[in-house]
This record gives sequence, structure tokens and C-alpha cells, in this order.
Amino acid sequence: MVLLLCVIMALSYHPIFFEMNASSGQASGTALSKVVLLLYAFALIISLDISCLRRKLFQVFLICVMLGAIVAVFINAVYGNDTMFSKIKDLLMCFGGMMIGWCLAPKHKQLKLLLIVSSATMFFVGLMQVMTNIGGFVIEDLYLTNAKNSVGAMLATGVVMQSCLFFAEENKILRIIELILLIFGIVLILTIRARAALLSSILLLVLMVFKSSNGKHVFKKLMIISIAAVLFFFFAPDFVMEYINDSFTSGQQGDDITSGRVYTYADALKFLFSGGNLLEGNVQGYHILNGWVHNYLLGQVYNYGLLYALPMVVLYLYLIVFLIKRFLKANVKTIFSCGYIVILVLVITSLLEPTFPFSPGTVSVESFILLGVSIRSRTLIKD
Repeated sequence: MVLLLCVIMALSYHPIFFEMNASSGQASGTALSKVVLLLYAFALIISLDISCLRRKLFQVFLICVMLGAIVAVFINAVYGNDTMFSKIKDLLMCFGGMMIGWCLAPKHKQLKLLLIVSSATMFFVGLMQVMTNIGGFVIEDLYLTNAKNSVGAMLATGVVMQSCLFFAEENKILRIIELILLIFGIVLILTIRARAALLSSILLLVLMVFKSSNGKHVFKKLMIISIAAVLFFFFAPDFVMEYINDSFTSGQQGDDITSGRVYTYADALKFLFSGGNLLEGNVQGYHILNGWVHNYLLGQVYNYGLLYALPMVVLYLYLIVFLIKRFLKANVKTIFSCGYIVILVLVITSLLEPTFPFSPGTVSVESFILLGVSIRSRTLIKD
């Protein structure tokens, strides 16, 4: 059931199912939205288990969701602003994903199958987006892939899944195959020009290289990576360097490589720190920005102020601290650590995108399922 849910969530971004120029997520934009919701609801119903509340992350998550729901009702009643309800719904879906993972308790082979099938489906969908909407492996000035950022985060998740498989794999032939798939996923991300997703996947891959030795030979690995990067920069074929450069800079939609996001950040901060707006933010909706605030934390504070966004801010910061602590302790050579690593794609992407790490559910829920698996595996699951 969970495997089918993960496959359908990835397939929902296939060009056949995803509507042109539509928004992403379960509520709109894909013909498979209702199927995803039904599978998710069924998986959640059969996974209800309050024993997960013994773990602090589940407790903090649930408390913040409940407080956020109360705040959302208040904002709607006082200001007529109902946008926070969708944020709370996203948090609930992620909490449900963790609960599904908690109750899944897969064996080693089952979890490996989930990662293999899920990442393969993600790469297939990415390939179909590239071939259908871009016309092949070329860099276009315009962003032609539907829900580029969501598809990019999905592909980065697939890349990190393959990284987890690669570092935990003992069979040399399978390791080569997993490395090839990993590189293929990175090429797909480059092609659709999802820059935040690319940076998150590369950063996590490098961190996993260092983690694979449990702190040993760190300087040696740092030197090897640095030398390899320099050699690649100087000796890579021109078309490869041009491909990478165009992915980041071609057809900028602003005055700089961030597509004008820095200016939006500045405008949002200027608004918050003037006229006493920091507490209530733009909850009344009278202040208009030129574009979205492409940062989750700043975006929530701008939209609702510190006073009303506090439950979401606390949960977000607590999740980051929790994941950093677990990642530092994680053993990348065991597949059951994957949940602490895969979900970091969403966290890193949230620094440059407005909806992650909790939305859209079609991208984020699977990572929270794996997080639930990893949390429980510390005591209950044996390789």
C-alpha cells in the first residue's frame, strides 16, 4: 500500500497527469490528486498508533499543529484571512506521513525496494517531463517544466535516495548502477533548472561522503573532493561546463542569478521592521510584494507575523535541530538512516523556496514517511 502511494505521488507529476500551467499539490493541478488522497487516507487509517507520541518529535509536531489550527481559526474570524488553513493541512499531512512510516516498520529488503522503486519512478517522471515539455536534454531560457520547483525537489529526493542505497550497498555492480542513476538524476535536475534542488542534492552527497568514514580521513577526503572539483572545472568538455552554466544563468527572470529574490527578501524585511509590523506581519494582506518570499521561515513571518506564525516557526526550527542532531549520529552505511538524510532535501530547499519542507504533499509526504521509519528503527528494526 505505501509503495503504491509513493509511486502514485511521483507519477502525479508525469506530463500525462499533470495539467499545463496548473498549480501543484493534491488540491489542484494533477489528475491523480484524488487517487493520492484516497491512498494516503487509507494508509493513514490502518496506521493509527498513538505509541508514536512517546517520541518528542511527534509530540512537538502535534502540539504545534493544534496551536496552529487555533490561530488559523482566529485569523479567519478576525481578519477574514483563511490562507493559514492550507498551511495547517500541510503540517497534518506530514504528521500523518510520519505516523505511516512509524507503523510501516519494514525489513531491510522491503525498505530497499521502497527506495529503489520510488527513486526509479521519480527519475522516469523527470525524464518524461524533459522529453515532453523541453524536447530533450537542452537548456531553454524559459522554465518549461510544469511545477519546476516541485519536480526538482522530487528529483533531488530521488538522488539522495540513490545516495543512501549507494553508501549502504555492498555489491560492487549494484553500487555502479546506483552511482549511474544518481548522476542521471543530477542531469535531470540541471535540465529542468531547479537550482535549489540541485544545490541541496550536491551538498547532501558531499556530506554523506564525509559521513561514510565516521569522521576518519576527513582532511584526505576534503582534499580529494577539492582536487576533483578543480580538475573537473578545468578539464571537463566545454559543452558540459556550458550546460551547467546555462542551467544556472540562462534566461534569468530578474536582475541577478536569484531571479530577483534577494530584492523580495529585502522588501519583506523592510516591511516587517517598519511600523510595528513584525508581530502581525501582512496578515491583513494590504502590503503587496513583487513576487513570493522564497524562504519558508521569512515567508511565514511576513504573511502572519511572529505572533501568529509562532507554531509553524517553532516546529520548523525544532525539526531542523532534530534532523541535524540525527544526521550527525546517523550511519550512512545502514539503509535505516535514510529518513534523516532524505528529508534534509526539503529543509535545504526551504531556504530558497516558499512552500517546503511541508508542502506540496505529493513531494514531501514520502520523505516524512521515511523519517517515521528511521525514528522507529532505532530500537525496533534490525538489519
